[in-house]
Amino acid sequence: MNQLFNSILDFFFPKRCLACKQSGNYLCPECRAKLKLVDQYVCPVCEGPQRHGRTHPRCQSTLSLDGLLSGFVYANPWRQAIIKLKYRPFVFDAAEEITGLLLANEKFTAEINWLLADLSKTNVAIVPVPLHWWRFQKRGYNQAELTARILGRQFKLPMIPDLLVRERYTKQQRGLTLEQRRKNILSAFRLNEKSRRTVPQTVFLVDDIWTTGATLRTCGAVLKRAGVKKIYALTLAR
Repeated sequence: MNQLFNSILDFFFPKRCLACKQSGNYLCPECRAKLKLVDQYVCPVCEGPQRHGRTHPRCQSTLSLDGLLSGFVYANPWRQAIIKLKYRPFVFDAAEEITGLLLANEKFTAEINWLLADLSKTNVAIVPVPLHWWRFQKRGYNQAELTARILGRQFKLPMIPDLLVRERYTKQQRGLTLEQRRKNILSAFRLNEKSRRTVPQTVFLVDDIWTTGATLRTCGAVLKRAGVKKIYALTLAR
């Protein structure tokens, strides 16, 4: 059924490179060759270098994220692909291809597997950063949820799509200054009370981009207040 749907979708909306518009794939071989791997992970609090992307002990606080892992540098053509996945209708099936490229990043997947081995005795789940319902209706999908679902399938982890709720409509973070981003996202998220009983001990919090980190830090603080012990942010780009 899914294969038939994808065939129909390809007929009416043929795949074109999201960066250069060449037909055949959502990211053509030429553009894939230009992707830049994140070669230095950082602490998600101070953003200083940190070998495994874990939060420095001196930066750790009660509500802080515990780590940050990103796949590629947020530069063209990866930047163009993510922006179009995020904002253009009818390209939601591109998430499979784009997340596949993320999973082909051996350093990224090795770090997650290393973490999972260390967390084997804890309750671990993947949680996407949610969209406001109005934006979801307009777009038809949440790109972070699509990515989270694929990651969950790959690493055999449950994905909880509704653990967080975006209850306040906000401006797009893109183009805002650091201070504007912080104010824009303030009090935008809350825990879904219906999901309170399913709060895991450890969360891999998924979003598309890490720029200032305002969104992921805010979501992380909400989850920490709800009882989550460890939170590791995963993004397509930084």
